[in-house]
Amino acid sequence: MIRAALIALALAGCSRSHRSRTDDGPSAVRDAAATIDAPPMREIVILRQVEVDVVAPGAQHQAGKDAVVARLRRLGPGVVDVPAGVPKGWAGRGGTIHAVLTYDRGGTPKEPSILMTAEVALDLDGDALGAAARAAGEARVDASGEAATVDALAATLVDQVATELTAKLTLRAGTSADLVAAVNGDDPEAAAWALELGGERGDPALKDAAIGFLKGSVRARTAAIQYLVALGDPSTVPALTSTVDFADRDQLAAIIEAVTAIGGQDARDFLDMLSAGATDPETMDRAKDGLHRLDKREDAGP
Repeated sequence: MIRAALIALALAGCSRSHRSRTDDGPSAVRDAAATIDAPPMREIVILRQVEVDVVAPGAQHQAGKDAVVARLRRLGPGVVDVPAGVPKGWAGRGGTIHAVLTYDRGGTPKEPSILMTAEVALDLDGDALGAAARAAGEARVDASGEAATVDALAATLVDQVATELTAKLTLRAGTSADLVAAVNGDDPEAAAWALELGGERGDPALKDAAIGFLKGSVRARTAAIQYLVALGDPSTVPALTSTVDFADRDQLAAIIEAVTAIGGQDARDFLDMLSAGATDPETMDRAKDGLHRLDKREDAGP
């Protein structure tokens, strides 16, 4: 659930639309001077439930779920257990945490170890983005025994994902300046998360940074595409098309979807080129479909 599929996220970003726009897109392009300096609202997450699944081969010690639940219920002042905990003047948003601990034996008979992955997703009511975190690790089984090693490693990894989730929720409540700082910071995951948040808000302050991330890692590139599609600025289409690897069909498919969603003359020119000259029939069909969708939007008007 919380693994980022390479193209799925880009395509999901392409399909997500929070505002209407035409091919020319002037109404979708935020006034650069109208940077969003405040978060959408002062909001507290009301944590209704924490669901924990443990996946391990039979006969292995099961990590204690109670300790995992207790840690995940301590995500800082932005999360409370009951509606009464929402401060006056703040809005409350319900949320549910889904956590999965997956582990197995590793190492050698003489030096056994435990391999473990902790994945956590916070689903928020009315928020398609949510928040997620993942951590993995290995611990040698020492004299304390396998059960104690499992519990200790679980506690370490759950603390890591809880800390990351807290940081993401803090950034979610931050200002445009906070998002810009995260995008330009040293943490790649925080930068990608800031781009996702910026896209949800339609904040144009991250546009230049997003264009720079188009040449970054898969995670950064996916978040950048998602952000640029949500922003809907036709002036960003040349940046999207200039970085595409035409030999990578999945990447090319994602860019076709992205520029189709954004629209504008540059998008139309790119799709025209592919529909007439692509060597791959599937790519050619995708481009023709993109042009058809642009025509339909144009015919429909604002």
